[in-house]
Amino acid sequence: MKTKAEIKIAGFRLIESTARAMMNVFNGCRADKAIVDANMARLPKMVEWFKANDLMPELKYYMTSGDWN
Repeated sequence: MKTKAEIKIAGFRLIESTARAMMNVFNGCRADKAIVDANMARLPKMVEWFKANDLMPELKYYMTSGDWN
């Protein structure tokens, strides 16, 4: 069974990989369309999990820092 920290890291990785794939698709990369299609169904549940565990401030900070600006 995974710990809350491991699930949190997995959530950040899922959101990051989906966001990167979305940026790649927007820039013309057709290969990443499969990643976007596969993860978009999972993304709302991940955001719900972040909300339920009071991690939305961390998620917002993560998505507005670094490469995501």
